[in-house]
Amino acid sequence: MSYPIVMLFYLKEPDCITDAPNDIITRFYGRDQQQILTSLDYYAERARKNEVDMNAQNLVWWSKRKFSNEDIEQIEEWEFYFFTGIIYITNEDKDKPLFEEIKATKDFSIYVPNENIGNFALWRMNMMQRERGGLYKLQNPIEAFMNISFVPENIAKAIMNCDLTPYKEFVEKDIARRAELSKHQI
Repeated sequence: MSYPIVMLFYLKEPDCITDAPNDIITRFYGRDQQQILTSLDYYAERARKNEVDMNAQNLVWWSKRKFSNEDIEQIEEWEFYFFTGIIYITNEDKDKPLFEEIKATKDFSIYVPNENIGNFALWRMNMMQRERGGLYKLQNPIEAFMNISFVPENIAKAIMNCDLTPYKEFVEKDIARRAELSKHQI
């Protein structure tokens, strides 16, 4: 199924998101409005069948709300932050941006600290197994920095297939840092 790249829709966040359990930032994107509503229905159905684990409690909150096409707006572009909590800052790094922008599609970017690009490469490998009601779940792997986004298939595939070759030096630098740290007893 292909969707025109020129349209990206976004479920507007409620004014008071603090009602959601765990207060996890949750965003829904689709190539049409119905994709977003179908993904919410997926979680509503799981909740009705008591098939929701603790990790999905925030999503149950979203699925219990009655959203309609009026709650969904067209946007030009958006992003997802992948962060595992590790950032090394040295004098040589002080003028560099903390996050690298990895352009998945024309309208969707992933922001990753250069120290996390190796983890990102591994994380994205099982992207196609995260389908939830027609959208694909992107979940930051570290609970302290939890955020969840749902994206359409073409963005999920683009994330899975984006070229990380330009970031090879960051991955090698991170491996060297980790090897050095492992030599020290804590």
